[in-house]
Amino acid sequence: MDVRSLLLVLAVLAVIATIVFSITWSERKSRMDRDRIAKALGFQPIEELDRELSSRLMDLHRHTPMQELKVQNVSEQIDGSTRILLFDLIDHGGDSVSTLVSAGIAIFSTRLHLPRFSLIPRVAEKGRIAGFANNFLEMLIEKRSNRIRLGANVHFDERYFLLGDEEASIRAFLDTYRLSRLSQSTYRHLEADGDCFTYSRFVFASSTKRNLRVDLKRDIFEARALLELFSD
Repeated sequence: MDVRSLLLVLAVLAVIATIVFSITWSERKSRMDRDRIAKALGFQPIEELDRELSSRLMDLHRHTPMQELKVQNVSEQIDGSTRILLFDLIDHGGDSVSTLVSAGIAIFSTRLHLPRFSLIPRVAEKGRIAGFANNFLEMLIEKRSNRIRLGANVHFDERYFLLGDEEASIRAFLDTYRLSRLSQSTYRHLEADGDCFTYSRFVFASSTKRNLRVDLKRDIFEARALLELFSD
């Protein structure tokens, strides 16, 4: 290999190394910023979540047996019989690593007795692209046998897909008041079962830069509001 070819190879390797370092550093800085903000909001980092809770979070979000899920970046806040977790959920299955849930919130509480259900948000914007996105999402969901159409609140039906196996229990739980409250929001993704639910928000492109502190405070506030809404 001549000197020119060697320099070209070294230059390409240097560019690749710079890109990898930049991505790694950006992700690390984002985690450090979130940990700092979470601590200021009263959360304490957990080095490793216990196996039972970790398994429950993964089971709530597992859709195919091919997924290799892992709960990471966990912080907690304990308030009496209620335990609130901030977490990321990573899928290591397949050829690439993907983040399924970023800065999700899980609430475990003895005040909760929830049927197993999933709340999947539709795209709330108007227009052809949003329509295509919702039609595609509905096509995927229609392949699952556990979609529930309540038909009791038009705003709720416009904003969410509801999935679950115990339809009678879900219908009884999601009464008129709870549906009305849920229909006032957009882009909430909820997974619920027993004494636990997880909350995360689908975030789409925005012309304004997101504020992590504001987002976390808002999401924690909304998750606590859902705890009150869902409690017996």
